[in-house]
Amino acid sequence: MRGKNAWVRRIVYQGLAIRFARNNRNINVMERIALVVADGNSMLKKVRFSKLTGAARVLDEKVIDRGRMLAGLKGYVKNLPFDSVPEVKAISAYRDLRQVEVSVKMTKSDLRAILIFHREMDSIVAHLTVVYTALAIGWHLHELTGLPLNWLITDLKAVRSAKARLNGQVVTFAAQIPECLEEVLSCLRGCY
Repeated sequence: MRGKNAWVRRIVYQGLAIRFARNNRNINVMERIALVVADGNSMLKKVRFSKLTGAARVLDEKVIDRGRMLAGLKGYVKNLPFDSVPEVKAISAYRDLRQVEVSVKMTKSDLRAILIFHREMDSIVAHLTVVYTALAIGWHLHELTGLPLNWLITDLKAVRSAKARLNGQVVTFAAQIPECLEEVLSCLRGCY
């Protein structure tokens, strides 16, 4: 951006060997697909490493070379002053942000949280409070047990006790706890 609303940004690059291997593997797969398309053996229209020259598709060597040159690198954009936040801290902040994104995705799928459109501010705040409380509880259970939240929800849903009134008398039916859940529940009981 230019003008009075312009902001200075820095890009911090991080290179990882595991990312390099994954990127190279993906580049090789995409290059093979582009070769098949360029040979005319496939009718795919949108291929990353091919370009249209005249009526024929050909391999785009320039894009492949650029992809190989950048393999393993990931850039993080900062708009903070150079000395205020070190590069390691900026990358760590992005990783924390990624954890939040994973948590929200987990909430929407595992907790079946759906978008609800509210008009009143009180309703909006109440809805967000319920969703994020469920997220916090789910994340806490995951941290305590080490088990995925969707597994916990599915298996713990079946553990229920009940009280019923039969012939004027209140009868309590204890929960039937499978052996595989006994360890999880004892871990949770020990924490509280």
